[in-house]
Amino acid sequence: MRVDRLEITGTVAFLVAAGLFATLAWGVSMRTPLVITDVHITQWMVAHRSEPVTAAMLGISLLHSLGAIAAWSVLFGAWLAWMRERYWLVTLVLAVGGGMLLNAALKL
Repeated sequence: MRVDRLEITGTVAFLVAAGLFATLAWGVSMRTPLVITDVHITQWMVAHRSEPVTAAMLGISLLHSLGAIAAWSVLFGAWLAWMRERYWLVTLVLAVGGGMLLNAALKL
């Protein structure tokens, strides 16, 4: 059985992402210095908040909302369809759709 480079790349990317997530989850549960640093940064940002920074942060947040992600994905999906990249179009639909469902389920 021949292993394709794409399969190896995908497997490595998945393992790296899973490892980073596990490390971050462990850090949060054990209250490591990373969590303490996050608290300090949050406190600093609250103490030094201003209208322009708040507006910028809200803009960034809106660019990553469910609606915006859906819009970006539709645009990218249209480009993939135009390029006749059916495999990647299915991958996009499953990955983004699954991620959005998981995101919505976790927020319930």
